[in-house]
Amino acid sequence: MNLAPRQISMDYEALSISDLLKLCLESGGEAWAAFIGRIQGAVAGKIIRTLGKMADPHTVDDLVQETWLKIFRDDCAALRRIRDEHQNSIYDYVTTAARRTALDYIDRREPDIPLDELVEPTNSRWREVDKSLRWKEVDVCLRKLSQEPQFERDYLIFWRYYEQGYSAREISELSGVDLSVKGVEAVLWRLINQIRECLGSSGEGRPMEAG
Repeated sequence: MNLAPRQISMDYEALSISDLLKLCLESGGEAWAAFIGRIQGAVAGKIIRTLGKMADPHTVDDLVQETWLKIFRDDCAALRRIRDEHQNSIYDYVTTAARRTALDYIDRREPDIPLDELVEPTNSRWREVDKSLRWKEVDVCLRKLSQEPQFERDYLIFWRYYEQGYSAREISELSGVDLSVKGVEAVLWRLINQIRECLGSSGEGRPMEAG
């Protein structure tokens, strides 16, 4: 099912989003193209903000389509429940659905980024430097999170996965972890993003320019 906005023969711009949705639910047809076109940008924007660095055009497009499929499920039952509400309720519902779709996508992803890819910048000079130095920088970044309530658990999860080769499932079965497989993967993704920000925002460990 192609949910991309299409050309429409009638001008719906004068209608509020609430009236437009009411027309969609009563008569369907090209009114749906106008409705999708009106709110598509908000849906894509919410997905992009939720995915952060994981966002790419192909993934965003797929998740936008998935969001609309969820919204139209069961004869648009959820939309029918809000059609007489303030127009902000419509935007709130649709963008909340988009955010949940993006979060579901993140949960489905395996945290399969190699540590070398995570810590090694594109600057080729780093290839001549002992990689253990970059690992030490990762450890420094992790320890900056030491005030977080679950730091000891998260620190163990990170190094079990990246240094010792445990799978997310094996880590979830360790005593004291008390997380599902998806929970372990979520911790890894969060730490990956925090380390990237740490390495990208500080000058620590970056190669010095030749003088």
